[in-house]
Amino acid sequence: MSNSAPAVEVYTNFITPPDAVINDNHTVVLIDATDEQIDHLAEFCKTANCSYNVYIYNNGMNNLDWLNQALAQANAFVINTDPNDLSPVKDHIAESPKAWYYGPKRFLMNNQSINNPEKYFQDYENNIK
Repeated sequence: MSNSAPAVEVYTNFITPPDAVINDNHTVVLIDATDEQIDHLAEFCKTANCSYNVYIYNNGMNNLDWLNQALAQANAFVINTDPNDLSPVKDHIAESPKAWYYGPKRFLMNNQSINNPEKYFQDYENNIK
């Protein structure tokens, strides 16, 4: 008889409007990430130790109801602060204690600045070990 536990499948869901996923995965809303940043994150998630739900939202999606629903169920928000039409919304979200951000802006009420979206996930995995 083996003493080893059965293998746990680790996977990541990348979710965009209008979809939603409800499960126990660590859930992150990624706002205004570039395609290249999303590609890098997808590569990271291939070998990640945790399962994630990554809600992806950008300026052109025009679905703030969906964004608010995603934010309500998320464990964290990762925000690109590059200015665009969504900046007033992004700036408000970045003030949350659940928010990590990168880009040109800094926030006095939140010092959780990171270099890129992947850094949040690397730090999260390092902190749960």
